[in-house]
Amino acid sequence: MVYYYNHAINTFHRLPDLLLIDDKITTRSSLPCRELDKEKDDDDSQVEIPKLTGSANWVSFRDKFKMKLQKMIGVRWIRLGYIVYDTVRSVTRPDQPLIEVDTMDINDDESYIKASTHFGRGCKADNKAVWDLLKINLIVLPSYTHIRRYDTKSDGRQAWLSLRKFYEGEDLMERIRESAFARLTSTFYKGEPQNSISRNI
Repeated sequence: MVYYYNHAINTFHRLPDLLLIDDKITTRSSLPCRELDKEKDDDDSQVEIPKLTGSANWVSFRDKFKMKLQKMIGVRWIRLGYIVYDTVRSVTRPDQPLIEVDTMDINDDESYIKASTHFGRGCKADNKAVWDLLKINLIVLPSYTHIRRYDTKSDGRQAWLSLRKFYEGEDLMERIRESAFARLTSTFYKGEPQNSISRNI
């Protein structure tokens, strides 16, 4: 019951109806906690984040970094991927009234990524964990200059958005086009393979 209400109120800013909570809901709500507890001790969940060399391997870095966050469990006892996910939240400030609901399904992983609030003490700690991971991976690289200003506040979310804006900004399509043309320029038609010609005869 405590786990259920903690996530409903502190993670989703929702207030479930206490009178509608039954044994089925409380039993189901304890499952994710047990699963995450097992994952915390799982050494096989390591993800290797590639060195960010620039635009050429940004997509690979981005995907591996997000994958790494989805393997990390934060202070809020949820996966850290929610920090960098850019879905617009319906609640953006802690002083907004709690949204009253009948019940909640806190077993839906997708809802944690897309709807967890971006405020509160737990979120601040998780945000710092994301910053620390970014800093560790970029501190000696030129790309660190794009996020250096967020060091004082250890703001992982804003650092990530800034990094993504740089590498996925207006010139992204231009870089993709240039890369495609470069491949076409260096690709030569060498004719039909010998085997296919003899087969056709």
